[in-house]
Amino acid sequence: METALAHEETYPAQKDQYGPGLSGLLDLGHQVTALEYQRLLLSRAALRGDISALFSKVDLILAPATAYAGLTWDTMTRFGTDQALFNGVLRYTSAFDASGHPTITLPCGMTSAGAPIGFQLVAAHFDETAMIQGAWAYQQVTEWHKKHPAI
Repeated sequence: METALAHEETYPAQKDQYGPGLSGLLDLGHQVTALEYQRLLLSRAALRGDISALFSKVDLILAPATAYAGLTWDTMTRFGTDQALFNGVLRYTSAFDASGHPTITLPCGMTSAGAPIGFQLVAAHFDETAMIQGAWAYQQVTEWHKKHPAI
């Protein structure tokens, strides 16, 4: 819905300028009813509270960044039309997107094809300092941020 709102001046009037992946995503946003949207807002508030409560016990959350590594352009063009792909790409980030918790993604490995693999650190609201310090500490003891895939 947020993406559909951001593109409301040009979509669907210029739909032919959008690829099938983004068009599919925007079409999904246009299909949400007001009642569904209100339910989503209530769910978002509950999620925000649940995640915030975790930070009374931990400083940071370490989580995968995506269910897939080495996504290709061809794969991403199916993003708005392939529900399993859509779910996998957003599975580990959407909760924090919805809750508004700050995240940073860092490299932590490479696929057998040489594509980077990443993870995310998540911090409490307004605690970007802890997140950045955690990321910096990680990079002091690893070399993944210095490695680049072959082009």
